[in-house]
Amino acid sequence: MFRMPDAPNDTEILRDFTRLVPVGRSLDGVLWLEVAVVSWPTPHTPQQHWEPLVSLPAHASAEAVAQVQHAALHDPRYFACCERCRRRCPQGWMQGERCQSCAERWLGGVH
Repeated sequence: MFRMPDAPNDTEILRDFTRLVPVGRSLDGVLWLEVAVVSWPTPHTPQQHWEPLVSLPAHASAEAVAQVQHAALHDPRYFACCERCRRRCPQGWMQGERCQSCAERWLGGVH
């Protein structure tokens, strides 16, 4: 059975850093779950690009979609939970085990 998200901001992360992209016709097409990947080509300029993660049949149930979204949230290639505030963040926003906000607040980092 599907387990509820375990970070306080999982709904926001799903909304802002994942998307479903329909490809093809409705009967034989697919839905791609894509994940936003954040990179930093320069210290003050983040960039985001979309990376396809998994495909589902176009007629996939809401439960099937929720399961792959949940799996994406827990994929360490894309997201991690800050050890300090427990919020989930894209890997591009992490400084080791802490999110950028906590790293700045507690370790004195500047972003």
